[in-house]
Amino acid sequence: MNQQTGSNAFVILDTLARSKQYIVYLAKNYFSNQKVVIKTIDPQFPDQYSLKQALQFEAETGLKLNHPRIRASYNSFEEDSKLYYVCEFVDGVSLDEYMSRQQGRVELSRGLNLCKQLLEALDYAHSNHLLHLNLNPSNILISNEGELKLFGFGKAQLTWMNADPDTKGQHPACFLSPEQYKAEICTPASDIYSFGVLSYLMLCGFLPWNTNKAFSPREQKEQSFARPVQDPEMQGVRLPQWLFSILNKCLMLDPRLRFHSAGDVLDAILEERLLSYRSVLTKAPLEVLVDETEPIAENQTENEPDAVPELSVVPEPHVIAEPVFHSLGDEEADYISEPVSEPVHEPVFEPVYEPDPIPEPIVPPIPDPVPEP
Repeated sequence: MNQQTGSNAFVILDTLARSKQYIVYLAKNYFSNQKVVIKTIDPQFPDQYSLKQALQFEAETGLKLNHPRIRASYNSFEEDSKLYYVCEFVDGVSLDEYMSRQQGRVELSRGLNLCKQLLEALDYAHSNHLLHLNLNPSNILISNEGELKLFGFGKAQLTWMNADPDTKGQHPACFLSPEQYKAEICTPASDIYSFGVLSYLMLCGFLPWNTNKAFSPREQKEQSFARPVQDPEMQGVRLPQWLFSILNKCLMLDPRLRFHSAGDVLDAILEERLLSYRSVLTKAPLEVLVDETEPIAENQTENEPDAVPELSVVPEPHVIAEPVFHSLGDEEADYISEPVSEPVHEPVFEPVYEPDPIPEPIVPPIPDPVPEP
């Protein structure tokens, strides 16, 4: 980027992040002095072709999105056979750093405002047939003015498997929906599950389940499939019952029992809607489900679960639609080369997938997987 003519002339100001595959720079345009973020491939990485494909796909995905709650993508260009992806610079910090400055959790009114902003971004992306599939605090920026910016669209679906659990707080696997963790079909409900985990962590300061921290991230993830969402008051955190009921619904293991869209979650929060309680371990019956986004009945107590027939045999998942474009990412994450082992436990949850019909997405060709260095 030493050229001094044309719109793609930049001066590097600082290195924001570095992994075994990519480098993220803070730069400014040589002519306008506008600050930007530039992502490129580490020149020491041997497999440039595959990484260039992945980075180009990420840039093309970002350019499809135009929303005030999503970090803007400006363009991508090549110079000396190197690819550069140029994005908006947000003067602020990541959500994990923001929570750290707030003693591990965000005050309720401020946290609710951030939840609403995140849901607006997700609802917009889903309406454009794009899933995020890697919602976590490292993929969210909070500006100095308190505005939320989501990024990380267009990454390879299994990027989370190589993330380092030690440098960025909670491992990205903690936020995955059960269906994504098991490499099954994902829908907008998958992002809603991740939203539930992230929001619970942001508002309470801990994850929704009590798992053994001595275990690996993958083993802890499997433990969560067998445990209900813990009441925050048991840990000394007061959360409005209506808000707990909404997050609990987002965290249902069966995607059919979650909210149908991010817009539905947003409406429930705006209305402070108290929902009937149902354990996240509940399996949906085969018959048509009753919409449970309505408030609880007057003669029903808050903690009284709805009667749901248990299935003695869960049929094989029935695929009725092609998955929406799968994208995952954390461009500022570090990586480890050791492959993740296979799960050591049999899955507790066997979902039945009958998602609401969604428009057939136009899916760009998925680049070849990036080999381990």
